[in-house]
Amino acid sequence: MDKILVNNLNVKYFENLLKKNVVNNYIQKIQALEKFEDGIKIKIKGKESNFDLIVCNGAIFITKYNYETSEKKAFIGMLNSIFKNEKIITITQKNLEKIIIFETAKNYLIFELFSHNNIILTDKNYNIIGCLYKEVWDKREIKPGKEYLFPHSDKSSPLKVGNYLDLKELIGKTNVPPSLVEFLYKKDGNLEAVGQKLKEIYKVEILRNACFLIKTKKLEYFPVTLEETEKINKSLNDVLDDYFYSYVDTVEETKDSKKVRELTTTLKKMDEKIEEFKENISKYNDSAKWIEQNYNQIEEVKAAVERGLSFNKNPKEIMDLLNNFKNKYPIIGQINIIDLKNKKIIFSIPQNQQ
Repeated sequence: MDKILVNNLNVKYFENLLKKNVVNNYIQKIQALEKFEDGIKIKIKGKESNFDLIVCNGAIFITKYNYETSEKKAFIGMLNSIFKNEKIITITQKNLEKIIIFETAKNYLIFELFSHNNIILTDKNYNIIGCLYKEVWDKREIKPGKEYLFPHSDKSSPLKVGNYLDLKELIGKTNVPPSLVEFLYKKDGNLEAVGQKLKEIYKVEILRNACFLIKTKKLEYFPVTLEETEKINKSLNDVLDDYFYSYVDTVEETKDSKKVRELTTTLKKMDEKIEEFKENISKYNDSAKWIEQNYNQIEEVKAAVERGLSFNKNPKEIMDLLNNFKNKYPIIGQINIIDLKNKKIIFSIPQNQQ
């Protein structure tokens, strides 16, 4: 089964859908999904009926199915204690980015629908209270106690498309799905006309009961009218709901993909291990001191390995990429192996750390 790629027009659709159906309703319960590692189910109490929201793999949609849930994660328990019976005041997409924000009386619940699909809880001053994953980026850090900063993008809004030299520059400097730009360019062959069409597309009303498909290596659905593409006569919400509910039952997981998933899970637990070592320096001595001294570098390397896995890179390919950054992160030279079999990143730790 081909995978779906979620784009920023989809997120604009999510905002439109949620404003209509979820705003001014109440959160009853939040649960982790059994078959989607980063996914959650949000039970909504409406004025006329109750329903479930699913957040997984970069998508947010209302489901007609009963998605299986799993044991609570600590962060999910925190969300339940804070949001139980809380009214959702507003829902917004941030600057046409793949970010959706739920606002309640005292908090923001921020869904970053990219990378690891993180979920961040903040107060009204954007101070981070909790998050699904701690992350360190170039100019911001996702961690309790830090101020939440929205991702910075150098790409311009599709509503302000300028004059570009060629197709590559237009794609590189404008916040639009590359598949959409390439499709429009093949139809017209004129960059100026493509820019004008992009402005029109991002201004139009989102389609509620139909969507259009552009198929490349992945499936990419657009909730706006695109002539000469395949029209799907059902809503994007239903397309996503049917797709994700059937996906886990129709795709047989290969041994390699299972190993990658397990390794990624293990990497995400490294934060807990690092904290454990930091609390027991005297007990673990050399190893703990080395980890403490190199904590930031370990975090960066961990994130880089996770990103490599998300792009289906194998351990050798990831190591080749990491080796380009040895000067900035010396501990890369101390990696012995990225061990898929045992789900570990193995370092050579120098002894006698004083």
